[in-house]
Amino acid sequence: MDTVDVYADILFLINLGMDALCLLMTARCLHRSIITWRLVSAAALGGIYGVAVLFWEVPPIFSFGVDVVLCVLMCLVALGRERLWLVSGLYLLTSMVMGGVMTALYHWLNRAGVGDMLPHGDEGVTSIAFVLLASVGWVLTLVWGRVFRKAESHRAREMLVRLCMGEQVASLTGMVDSGNLLEDPLSGTPVIVLRQETAFPLLSPALRDFLRAHSENPLLPEDLPERHRMRLIPTKTAMGQGFLWGIRLDEVILNFPGGRHPRSVKALVCLVDLENAPVDALIPSSLLI
Repeated sequence: MDTVDVYADILFLINLGMDALCLLMTARCLHRSIITWRLVSAAALGGIYGVAVLFWEVPPIFSFGVDVVLCVLMCLVALGRERLWLVSGLYLLTSMVMGGVMTALYHWLNRAGVGDMLPHGDEGVTSIAFVLLASVGWVLTLVWGRVFRKAESHRAREMLVRLCMGEQVASLTGMVDSGNLLEDPLSGTPVIVLRQETAFPLLSPALRDFLRAHSENPLLPEDLPERHRMRLIPTKTAMGQGFLWGIRLDEVILNFPGGRHPRSVKALVCLVDLENAPVDALIPSSLLI
């Protein structure tokens, strides 16, 4: 019986790279940011699984279920619990499409004669061929991401945002901002950026005083009322890294244009000085999906 040599380290790196590529494409499609360590951790799970199945054969009847569970776990690690089933479904679809694209690229390269220049083993496909195909995939993804974001930047839409906090209710004008990628690093909850002077009336006097006097303090006083509503949101700009205080309101409702029904969304809000913005709220694109 013929044997085939399999290099577990190369197989792990190939699976890690392809899983990371599919997770990045999924995040781009959903207008979601993704933290590097979470991306690497999730992709590493896929890489470990790809190696583990060589030594632990999953019965065919359970194979698909195990694959689905792993995909859901990877999406949970990479992108959080927000709309987990939607994220997982899109990731599965992206993985299948990328698998087809890689196969098509490999056969096209072979027909073009490129395959003859690559080292071949008994099975015909080598790690060098996979690395080449993965590199092509990465380049295509980067180009697609730039084109996609450029197109999205011209699709700004205005809508009405209704905010509820106790008995206080405010209706603000908002604009979809694809550049707003702020989110809670723990839960992945998107963040709406609000003009502070229009949103302050929603807050209790204690919260308003804290934000006015201690907005740059990353520690919350123990006696601060409603401190359970506060989340520390990391930011990264051309001027460096920092943070904003995210606040969980009782309800956030988006009134979509075009006759769509208003929808309550799960989102935090950050109060900042929007000097030059024509609206009172910058809404992340991920809340429109």
